[in-house]
Amino acid sequence: MLRALSSSLPPHIQAVFIQNSLKLWTAHCIGLEEVEAELMLRLEVLVGSEALEVQERSSTGLHLLRYVAKQREKGEAESVKAELETFFAGELNPVAPKAQ
Repeated sequence: MLRALSSSLPPHIQAVFIQNSLKLWTAHCIGLEEVEAELMLRLEVLVGSEALEVQERSSTGLHLLRYVAKQREKGEAESVKAELETFFAGELNPVAPKAQ
């Protein structure tokens, strides 16, 4: 997903990729510094996007990654990980096929 996350994709796809990348990182990749570094690089590029949704999601994600890095330096990464998992927890209600 990170390899595909580029400015050549349409903005609505970029926004979905950003959101899903952050969900996956929160659930499985916190602490994997190579994944975090790659995600930060991708988000730094997308912060300058012309699409407002892409700007907002990439900026929020970038700040979140930086916050976690700062907490890791303080030795509080585990408590932050538990808190972040609640951001994306829960089930979504199904959408009716005709609603899409």
